[in-house]
Amino acid sequence: VFYLHGIPKLLRLLPGDDSEEVQRAAAGALRNLVYQNNDNKMEVKEHQGIKEHLCREGFSVLTDNVLVPCSGLSEGDNPKDELLADTNTFHNATGCLR
Repeated sequence: VFYLHGIPKLLRLLPGDDSEEVQRAAAGALRNLVYQNNDNKMEVKEHQGIKEHLCREGFSVLTDNVLVPCSGLSEGDNPKDELLADTNTFHNATGCLR
């Protein structure tokens, strides 16, 4: 996929007018492509507009639907790890922010 320049094509599907199913499939394919592959990670990272798009479109969704519910904040002001609703989901979501 990297050598055939497929990553930019998948990235163009994310903010497009395509159906949510197409966007979900493109995001899943990109996730699989970057897993333990630095060349693919750099290709995604260097794509123009991807950071802005993710910040604009994804940050509030990620925060509202994953970070706050999984943080344990509803349990008190100073949540502990054992209070996290789903530690794997929370860990992966915070990784998206990096």
